[in-house]
Amino acid sequence: ELERHTDGGDVSFMLALSSRDAYEGGGTEFDGEQGPLHLEQGSCVVFPASTYHRGIPITSGKRYLLVAFCYTSAAATRVPGNISLDVVPLHGNRN
Repeated sequence: ELERHTDGGDVSFMLALSSRDAYEGGGTEFDGEQGPLHLEQGSCVVFPASTYHRGIPITSGKRYLLVAFCYTSAAATRVPGNISLDVVPLHGNRN
């Protein structure tokens, strides 16, 4: 179970890594939505990081998600503690 919270940054996403038959229970509940969201393996949900949400307990099995949040403004990447996702050209041999 993950208590009701918001994420840092501007945008959050969750990518389901587990198949739905790998666990029972679970899901993510968003404020203002009816019931929990259950993602199929390989499905992704993107939402404003300021949206309150919580994780529903898993009753059996294991559920794996790739979860991240990011900042969408250049100014936010210059705030101490925030991570910059700048793309830097690579040089050299790629063989």
